[in-house]
Amino acid sequence: MEAILPPAAIMIDCETDSKARVLQDLRVIMKKYGAREGPTAYLFEKRGRSTFTPKDGVGVDEVFDTALEAGAIDVTEGEEGRVVVDTIVEDTKAAEKQIADGHDLEIESSENVWHPNAETQVEDMDEGVYTALSNLQQELEDYDDVRSVFTNFVPVEDAEAPATPAAA
Repeated sequence: MEAILPPAAIMIDCETDSKARVLQDLRVIMKKYGAREGPTAYLFEKRGRSTFTPKDGVGVDEVFDTALEAGAIDVTEGEEGRVVVDTIVEDTKAAEKQIADGHDLEIESSENVWHPNAETQVEDMDEGVYTALSNLQQELEDYDDVRSVFTNFVPVEDAEAPATPAAA
């Protein structure tokens, strides 16, 4: 589902057996915070994201060249030294295999994410809107059929780093 809470765009990934029920429930949640359903996918790029379990002596620097050869768009360090590799969705599995085999790393997770386009990231917003967005995001994440919530809002202190989805 695509939504907007000006100036932020929101992408919501759901998994459900009752699309009508979930859409109605999510519309009610969004209305509570002043958000509405609307087209926002064009503000994001769908990527494959692979996270590798940390291993002594193998980090972003060691994996970087292999990842680029495998088609990586971005290679970053995640929490606790994990290596996080973004690829185009179609290349995710092949890149994972090449990186895992080449560096004897274990794949911790593999998922598709909505990464905000650099030119459409929102780095500053009114405190009231920020609070509403934070509360909306939390309530959406707490909804059982929502897998992930992505926004194009990047806090100023994180502006240099790629935006990451909220854990759902």
